[in-house]
Amino acid sequence: MLKKTLVALLVFSMLFSVFALPVGAAGISRTESRVTAAADEPSSFLQKLYHILDKLLNWLLSYMNFYMPKEDWTPKEDYEPVEFYEGLETFDTAADDGAKWSVGYANASLIAGQNITDGKHYMGGSLSLLEPKTCTGITDDMKVRTFAISDGDDGIAVFAVLDAYALCSGDVIEIRKLLADFAEENNIVSINCSVLHQHSCVDTLGMNGELIRALVQNTATHSGLIDVGIHSGRNPEFMENLHKVVAASVKNAVNSMTEGSLYYGTADVSEFVKDKRDPQVCDKNLNRLRFVPDDTSKKETWIVSGAMHCVGLGADTTEVSGDYPYYIEKNVRQNYNANFVYIQGAQLAITVSNPYEGERLDRVMALGETLATRLGAIDNEVSVAPLLNIKLRQIFVPVEGQVLTLCANVGLFNTTVVDAGAGKYEMVTEVGYMELGNELAYFFAPGELAPEIAYGGAISAAESLTGESWDYPSIQDYIGSGRKLLVFGLTNDEVGYILTDNDYRSMFSENEEINCAGDKTGSAVMEGFMALYDSLVYVTD
Repeated sequence: MLKKTLVALLVFSMLFSVFALPVGAAGISRTESRVTAAADEPSSFLQKLYHILDKLLNWLLSYMNFYMPKEDWTPKEDYEPVEFYEGLETFDTAADDGAKWSVGYANASLIAGQNITDGKHYMGGSLSLLEPKTCTGITDDMKVRTFAISDGDDGIAVFAVLDAYALCSGDVIEIRKLLADFAEENNIVSINCSVLHQHSCVDTLGMNGELIRALVQNTATHSGLIDVGIHSGRNPEFMENLHKVVAASVKNAVNSMTEGSLYYGTADVSEFVKDKRDPQVCDKNLNRLRFVPDDTSKKETWIVSGAMHCVGLGADTTEVSGDYPYYIEKNVRQNYNANFVYIQGAQLAITVSNPYEGERLDRVMALGETLATRLGAIDNEVSVAPLLNIKLRQIFVPVEGQVLTLCANVGLFNTTVVDAGAGKYEMVTEVGYMELGNELAYFFAPGELAPEIAYGGAISAAESLTGESWDYPSIQDYIGSGRKLLVFGLTNDEVGYILTDNDYRSMFSENEEINCAGDKTGSAVMEGFMALYDSLVYVTD
């Protein structure tokens, strides 16, 4: 009876939290007009009420999370890193004489040969409660695009970018396991996986299956009442195939590496960028790395980063699509005969402002064509010296948000969690830092990063509901002005939204808080980055 009561309470709690709020979904600018204080939006009284409800819900869920049957998490003090690639021990300060860039490229379909319309493949992007939200059709492809890069000196770094809603650390580990021998044989020092966060792809996170079924079935399975396995939105066969396809694309990219030159340039796309959450800080450029092979018979490779959610077809679609990046790639291939990789930047609440009219797909196609044309018209390129420095660091992020704790305990996510004692849990994730040439720096964020953490402009204590300030420098300020900072978001994990601590509001008034690990996520990530950066050792030949 106690177990049945617990299941009923879990179902009620998830229903309560889900119905309370749906899951949302140079060129650096901050609007200098009024930045709306959280306490004024919608009203101070309502915000206080929301916070009371937050605390009540968290209290209820924390009690349940402590006593419910769940997976056995490794104690934090016993945790040992698994398939973690640290990168380089030392950083060079200048390119070697005669050094050359070497880049390889590959892409593959993640759905080829898969019967994803069989009713057993759920869609990512929005929650489903009463009726399963399974894939009913295919609009275009769901792909992985991979590039390998080296300066010919210390090793190869690889980046696989997936059309997917999210990819947790457990899946990154599985992909790295498949590549362990190949990585050792080919001196691969860093294997990175990120997603474009499309809301129109097969669920790779796990949260978008049948939630009530998961709560009941998984809790009963953990308690030993039944033995039917764990239910989530992740189709096991699909994920196993995804791991193999991504690993194969890494091998193909490395095996296709060729020497050439690298150039960096930007395209202004400010009219298409819309930040739905103050403060108004965002990168309004598409940032392009263009690799030009010495062998003129080979294609160029364009590695583009931008910060705009891929929600052109809506979060409730049941047809698979790569959204606007698919149509950028299509036009880049057709009009410029180049390979294409797109990587999400710091896009916390940044969406696309699409000016085109017509059906959703027509608008997405038109946007993709326009963005490809902007990339093709870049005229401000600079040469990037053949110098690659890269290093990553594992960090622990406290899971204060009890909704995500519940999801992890139930078994929805393939994430890495440790038991910190006293009913506290922490996610094991990683942050990264990379330098290309003498001018560019990249921060790898394990989730959806608030741009103000990277570029500055966080809300003040007066603007914060809690009355607290964000007492950290921006990442750009921390590395100094000598390098332009860019962000590779949703890389090697999905810890959710990464907010500044003083801008954590309420699950009942904002989209981001329900999918955030808690009000200490921003500081955990920032302190992890500062520790990583402080550990760098530069050497001069």
